[in-house]
Amino acid sequence: MDAIEIRAAAVKSALLCSGAGFALIGKGRFAIATFISTLSLLPAVATLAFWPTAWSLATALTVFLVAAGLGIYEHVAIQRSSLRSPSPFFLRKWLIGSATVLWISLLICLGLTVTVFGSTRMAGTGMVPTLVPGERLMFHKYVDFRLLKPGAIIIYKNANNSAWGKPGWIMISRILAGPGDEISFQNNRYVVNGIEGPVLSNLGESVTRIEVPSFPKTLTVPEKCYFVTQDSSGYDSRVLSWARLENIVSTKLWYLSSRGIFKTVE
Repeated sequence: MDAIEIRAAAVKSALLCSGAGFALIGKGRFAIATFISTLSLLPAVATLAFWPTAWSLATALTVFLVAAGLGIYEHVAIQRSSLRSPSPFFLRKWLIGSATVLWISLLICLGLTVTVFGSTRMAGTGMVPTLVPGERLMFHKYVDFRLLKPGAIIIYKNANNSAWGKPGWIMISRILAGPGDEISFQNNRYVVNGIEGPVLSNLGESVTRIEVPSFPKTLTVPEKCYFVTQDSSGYDSRVLSWARLENIVSTKLWYLSSRGIFKTVE
């Protein structure tokens, strides 16, 4: 093949398998680096999916940027670099096998990302100032039971007997009390296990689903249920009903807004 044919073949190889284009024009080190960095996306994304932390996010983003940068440079080099003896061997002779391994890894990465992570946009004002209308959030589709405690923000599906919204709507609220806790109100404040908490929500003329008594009488939160409130004195479980354990979608939320990327919502 002449130079034009080699470069054309290198472009096709690069599209089929990252690094194969470098291999065909003889840039062996870049070929291996490109192939390995693209393949490394799988463990990086898997780590982020199962242990979502700022560190795992930074690692995944770094691997992605390195792989993307090498991929862009590969196409530039194919057109501009001088041609050398093809190298390494496996990206030339085993191109289909290498490409198959790479594409399977990338498909698994995509599957993990779609399955494990979700995003939503804040629609109402109930969680102001923690969340403002229109603010984009990302969440981990996993319930960490250690985080299901008073003060935690959760994403859950609206109860079937909720007096607001539709059953199954995605809701964002803050846990006030968990299973076994005693809840009541006094001096226009919630009381949980005898300790005064936040100001009582103003429900207006909303229908009440759960009656919370005045202290010293109390209501015991049932098993696998959580009494939730919203930060701007919006609706709480008296209107929304219990946030049931089986309806909780996520216990880890991150901002995707001007407040920061992957900054934890607290």
